[in-house]
Amino acid sequence: MIATRSQDAYELARPAFERFRRQPVAASNGFPYDSLEDFVARGSALIGSPAQITDKLLALHADFGNDLFGVGFEGFFFTDAATTRGHLERFFAEVVPVIRAELR
Repeated sequence: MIATRSQDAYELARPAFERFRRQPVAASNGFPYDSLEDFVARGSALIGSPAQITDKLLALHADFGNDLFGVGFEGFFFTDAATTRGHLERFFAEVVPVIRAELR
């Protein structure tokens, strides 16, 4: 979930995150995150401003030395094709070029 301001991204993502957290599947699978903020900080969630998402991906590269990122846009945050497409377009326009430039 990408937005100009991280607060807006969190506001968009929070309802879906809370719905998922209340589902039995989350509890039965041991979903370890108590809050959306915790999920972003310690988990795989890429939620925030383009700069925050870029920083997270660069930090993961620094920590693990990976040369490939698998980024999924499915799941409980995206409910329709237009929303998904908008976030993908923004990710590829604002995050990917910076990652490519930094990791050359």
